[in-house]
Amino acid sequence: MKLRALDRITAWEAGTRAAGRKAVSFEEYCLRQPLGEPERLPESLVLQAAFELANWLVILSSGYGQAARPVAAGRVEFAGPLGPGEVMEVTVEAVELTADRLVFHALGTAGGRPILRCEGGEAELVPLASLEDPADRRTLFSEIATIEAGGSPT
Repeated sequence: MKLRALDRITAWEAGTRAAGRKAVSFEEYCLRQPLGEPERLPESLVLQAAFELANWLVILSSGYGQAARPVAAGRVEFAGPLGPGEVMEVTVEAVELTADRLVFHALGTAGGRPILRCEGGEAELVPLASLEDPADRRTLFSEIATIEAGGSPT
């Protein structure tokens, strides 16, 4: 089973903001069934989509030089479930971006209804090459980006 924290990147502006989509797969919405809970994307994976989009903002803004490793989330609100077949539109706005840290706000909606609000998401910036091969990220970007970027990802 292959889980992807974010399925599409639909927009980005270097150092400022990014937008993307997370679709709920069959495997993901079934994760809580053994616990007797309704079919939905677990909240931890909803939040992970926001942090992954923030990671992409850093990766693209740094020309594949840096990545964002999650540290904390100041305030997180899950306003409703993300169910089978639904798609969450996610936006991330950088509040602070320095050489070693990103602080951001994120919002997730599905069909216009709120799913996630994250204020004060925080990540430390580390060299991308220390985590993975930057060439692999370039390949993934070519597969999931559906826009012309607001900066050069090459």
